Amino acid sequence: MILDFDVPTKEIERRKQIIRDVWNYKLDNVDHIPIQLIPIPNSKGYTLQERFTEKRRQLEVEVEKIKAGLELIPDDYIPTLHPDLGYVITQSVFGLKPVYADSNQPPYTKKDPPRVAKVDDIYKLKMPDPYSDGLMPQGLKRIKFLMKETNYQFPCSLLDVGGPMDIAYELMGTNLFFTIMYDAPEAMEYLVNFLADALVALRDACIEAAGGIENITSTGWDRAHHFILSRLI
Repeated sequence: MILDFDVPTKEIERRKQIIRDVWNYKLDNVDHIPIQLIPIPNSKGYTLQERFTEKRRQLEVEVEKIKAGLELIPDDYIPTLHPDLGYVITQSVFGLKPVYADSNQPPYTKKDPPRVAKVDDIYKLKMPDPYSDGLMPQGLKRIKFLMKETNYQFPCSLLDVGGPMDIAYELMGTNLFFTIMYDAPEAMEYLVNFLADALVALRDACIEAAGGIENITSTGWDRAHHFILSRLI
């Protein structure tokens, strides 16, 4: 068992209740605005690339993060696992390849050639399969691995799959992205609706991999609007 500390389940539940009360405007029950400070010790010095590509090393860093978050700072921290392959998941399911320019920088995908080079290419995009395309199968395995190795004691975030406008931009060059919005807004509307459906499918697969929506949270992310809040409610 990788956990070498006791999980303070009652204290974590108390912190969750503070957040519930704030969201429900039950301010008589709250004496402060909840705040989380999340240290990431990484005492073994794993590079970002190692943590993204090697599940065991990502697990070690995640567990060390949770232990430090619970023991070092008397705040409202709620432990969360963060399965992460970088912000390239959705790009990869459309055929773009992740590239590491530096071992301590997140991967990116090259737009040369872009997946969408002209307006007509938008209508040729095929709906991706979360279980076979790009990095998604690896991402789903990462979610299952982190959850299983920690005995489902902590919720996890979803993979960083972005939003429709983010991914629309990622699939084409900058000039074309803004040109289409001006010259062919109906094509952009079609694209973002198509991408919204694709992202729902990717997120549904992540939720399934985590064992259900009750195991999902967003408390460990800086881009919380990308993810589903549920475990705290």
